[in-house]
Amino acid sequence: MEVERKTIATVHHVVSLVFLALLAWGLAVVLDKALAAASSAEGDLRRHLVGLAWLAAALLALTLVMMLWVAVRFVLFRARLKRQQAATKYVDAWSLAGKRFELDEDENDEL
Repeated sequence: MEVERKTIATVHHVVSLVFLALLAWGLAVVLDKALAAASSAEGDLRRHLVGLAWLAAALLALTLVMMLWVAVRFVLFRARLKRQQAATKYVDAWSLAGKRFELDEDENDEL
């Protein structure tokens, strides 16, 4: 059984977003712990913890940008699919009924 391209792309985007969200959460925890430890540390340890906090903040910012990029790609992909949809087997009943409807000559005079 072949899986539709739409389903594969949707799963890919969702998995990417979940992975990036978990990565962002982990980096936020590292940032928080590094800043908390740096507030009570002294000397070289403080300098290293502040450096770790800056690294975690930079990676967190990069992760958030990547999450935004994946979300925009997902929305654009879905919009492109909507535009490329082929005509369905269903017809527009109102336009079809208007084409089939013919007035009798007697009714045509009354209008």
